Amino acid sequence: MAPKIEKPEDCRSGSDFYQFAQSQEDQGVEIVPNGSYWEVRTKKGRAYIPHSDRALAKPSRNLIVMAFKAIGLAAVVLTILWANGLL
Repeated sequence: MAPKIEKPEDCRSGSDFYQFAQSQEDQGVEIVPNGSYWEVRTKKGRAYIPHSDRALAKPSRNLIVMAFKAIGLAAVVLTILWANGLL
């Protein structure tokens, strides 16, 4: 079994981003299949991740990480780290 992904920066493939988004579903994240992509929706917006088990190119991966941060998925991790005194 693959290790649990704690933050979007740890994701390497579309499947990793999907797994991370699934772990955030209790925070109001909705994941919808959309052709060859998954659409990840929050109250702040949406991001698209490809159906892929292969590692994404660094520019593509960075764009998805930035999109996840923009729609509030990374803020949850930072808040947990801050609350636990790790920041």
